[in-house]
Amino acid sequence: MAFALVVLVFAWGSASAQSLLPMIQNDTVPDDVPAPVPVVLAQVKPADGATVTTTTTTYGGWTVSCRESAQMSQRTCSAEFRAVSQQNNNATVLIWLLGHDASGKLLAEFVTPSDILIKPGVAVAIDGGKPSVAEFLSCTNNQGCRASMELTPKFARDLKQATKVGIGITLLNGQVMQIAMDVAGVDKALADLGA
Repeated sequence: MAFALVVLVFAWGSASAQSLLPMIQNDTVPDDVPAPVPVVLAQVKPADGATVTTTTTTYGGWTVSCRESAQMSQRTCSAEFRAVSQQNNNATVLIWLLGHDASGKLLAEFVTPSDILIKPGVAVAIDGGKPSVAEFLSCTNNQGCRASMELTPKFARDLKQATKVGIGITLLNGQVMQIAMDVAGVDKALADLGA
């Protein structure tokens, strides 16, 4: 199963990550919003003539996108969560992606601003527990930096039961930007990914 990523387009804005420290929030949905309904985004006919259907479903702040066709052996899904800054016109400060790589491993990938230190990576703490670390793989000035980690079965179980996740990213000046995330819906997103 390939790690499916739809083209991500975002801008970090002209402000540095340092100016985003005071107010970070995540995209959340109030409790009174009706249950999620999958939406068919597109039906595309690739060169081999097969129709590929893409659907999206939203669970809290998580958006799950799935692709399937009669010729595909199974449905391919990925989940996305965006953390934004209220003080910087809702600029994206972190994108958290969940999906499978080509060998079927469940991965978490994080896209951050580029003005960060590569070491110690992205620290991910579930409900205040000991952090796991996603190592940075690449950085570009205009697209930010990308860190990745495998989601072990234990980490996935703990994440499904989580209410809060803390993300720590070290800025160039050594200061750690902490992002507290309400991850409601992650259990359903992971279920859609087969975890």
